[in-house]
Amino acid sequence: ASAARTAALAAGAWAIALPTLMLIFPQGIGDHLTWNLVFPRAVQGQRRAFVDALKSAPRPMLIDDSMIAQPWLATGDTYPALVTDSEIFMLAQQKGLIPKDVRSQLVLRGVYRSAVAPRDSDIALALIARGFSSRTLPIYVSPWGSTGEMVLLIRPADQTHAPATR
Repeated sequence: ASAARTAALAAGAWAIALPTLMLIFPQGIGDHLTWNLVFPRAVQGQRRAFVDALKSAPRPMLIDDSMIAQPWLATGDTYPALVTDSEIFMLAQQKGLIPKDVRSQLVLRGVYRSAVAPRDSDIALALIARGFSSRTLPIYVSPWGSTGEMVLLIRPADQTHAPATR
């Protein structure tokens, strides 16, 4: 009974200590006990630079990344945003439930005035082939690591007009 009581007390103490430590040290403690409640300052700076690079892009914008495709960035809070789970979207395309070119077609049809995608993605290659300009964006780091080189794609008609800002 005494071992069970000690174990229960230890578990209770840990249940109080861990959340407290996480609030006091949001990045973790040292190199051996880490957790990520907040991105490190360097990653925050990279993400901020990425978002800042999109501020002058024409809206609405199709963004091929669920972390940054939220309406406040993609559409300036004025249109619904297409926010897809990349893994589920890819699986649905592989099963033939969603056409492979649905995102590029949305941009080509004018539903979106610009797009953000990895440089070597199908959507980027399709839009560049149709005359969209591409601008390399700053490194974007997601919680799972770098997404690779991302580009901002702007339709030919919007390349000569002043970009919409919000």
